[in-house]
Amino acid sequence: MGSHSNVSLGMPGVAQSNEYFYLIPNGFNAATNIQVTIDGIAGPAMTSGSGLCPIPKTPWQDSFNFSWNNDGGQPSAVVTIAAATATGTTDAERTALKKDFDTFVTQLRNLEATSEAAGSCLIPGGAAIIANRVALAMPLRLNETLGYYYNFNCNDRWIDLIPGMRLQVQAAPYSYIDLAGRGAGKSNSYVASGQYEIDVTIGPHGNIAFSGWSGAIQPPKVSHIYVQNDNAQSGQSNDITYEIQVLGLADLAAQDTLKRHWRLVWPANLSGATTPQGDPLIYENATLIGCNSPLSLEKAASSFKSASTQELWYPQAPTVDTVPIYAFFTGRATIIPQVSVTVNGAQRWLAAGTTLRQLSMQFGLPSLLQMAPANAMPNSFALQIKRYAAAGSYELQPITFSANNQSTFDHAGNTMWDLPLMCGDNINF
Repeated sequence: MGSHSNVSLGMPGVAQSNEYFYLIPNGFNAATNIQVTIDGIAGPAMTSGSGLCPIPKTPWQDSFNFSWNNDGGQPSAVVTIAAATATGTTDAERTALKKDFDTFVTQLRNLEATSEAAGSCLIPGGAAIIANRVALAMPLRLNETLGYYYNFNCNDRWIDLIPGMRLQVQAAPYSYIDLAGRGAGKSNSYVASGQYEIDVTIGPHGNIAFSGWSGAIQPPKVSHIYVQNDNAQSGQSNDITYEIQVLGLADLAAQDTLKRHWRLVWPANLSGATTPQGDPLIYENATLIGCNSPLSLEKAASSFKSASTQELWYPQAPTVDTVPIYAFFTGRATIIPQVSVTVNGAQRWLAAGTTLRQLSMQFGLPSLLQMAPANAMPNSFALQIKRYAAAGSYELQPITFSANNQSTFDHAGNTMWDLPLMCGDNINF
C-alpha cells in the first residue's frame, strides 16, 4: 500500500449514501487490511525480537495494531489498519476512526517520551513519522487530511506544530496618539509593523525547537513575566500558570519553554483594532501552547477555549517538566502556520489549509472548475502534483484526478480541486 494517487468521488468498493471526495492510496482494496512498514524508526531500547516496546492495547481500539518486525536484524515498525473501520463512510464512522487514530498517536508519543531514561524505543520524532506514514496510507476525505496530518481542528481553531512547518508572525503593537488634549478617538489603535517568520524544527532530545540555531545552543534563561493566581483545582495560592508574553525566537528558545509538543490556537473572539482592554488578555490572542505530554496538551488546549470564564489548566503540583506553557505575542499579533511546497521548481511557503484550487488562482490561471470536458481547456495548461508515499522508499508519487469529476461538488461542497496542500508537495503548472 502506498501513495495517495487518486482523488475519487466516493470510496471505491464501498456502498455509501452520500458521496465525498476521497484521497485514495495506490492499490487500495476496501476488503483488505492496510499494512504500513516503517524502517529506521527504532531507538536503542528496541534491539532484538518482537513484542518489545509495545503500545498498550485498549478494548475499543481495534482500528490500529502496532508491532515490531525484526527480520533481517534491523527492527521495523509495522502498523496494520483494519479495513473494517478504515472504510467506514458515514459521519459517525469517520468520527470514530479519527478518535481511534488520535489515541493511537497519543500512545506513540508516550512510547517515544517515557522510555528515554532507559533508552528510547523510538528515535527522536519517531512518533510523528509513524503517524504521518499511517495517515498517508489511509483513504481520507479531502476535508479530513489536515486533521490526520497536522491534528487540525476547524471548530476549535487549532493545529499542532510539526517539524518542517513555519510560523508567520504579523506584528501589531499598540500606538498611542496625544492630540493636545482633544482625544485621539480611534487614532489610538493596534498598527501593523511588519512580519517575521519562525521555523518549527526538532531539537536534539525530541523537543520542538523554533530554529536550528536555538536547537543547537544551550538554551538561555529569559526573565519571563508569569501570571500568578489561585488555582481552583488544588486550592494552593502559590501555584503559577505559565502564561507568558513573547516577542520572538529568544523567548521561545528559553530554558523554561522547551517542550515536546506545541499547538497553535486561535481564540473565539479577538479584540478589535481600536478597542484594547487595558492589559492584553490571552483569550483574545492567538496562543502557542506547549506541553511535554499529549494528555497535558489536550487538557491545556481545552481549557483555553474557556479561558474567558475560568482559569487555564495546569497540574496540581507543577514542575518545570509538567507545567504547560501558554505563550502569546506582544501587542495583537496574527500567527499563521505555513507549510513548504515546491511550485514549478521553486520553494513556496503557503498558509496551512491552502488548497490546490486556491494556489492555482495565485498564478492567474482559469478556475480549475472550468476545466470540465465540455468547456474549452487551454492547450498550454498542464497540471501535475506529487506527494510523498507511505510505503517503500517514501518517494514522491503523482496524484491523479478524474476528468469526469472536474466540475462536480461532493456532499460537503468540495470539488476535487479543493485538495489541501501538505508540506513536501511538488506542483507543476
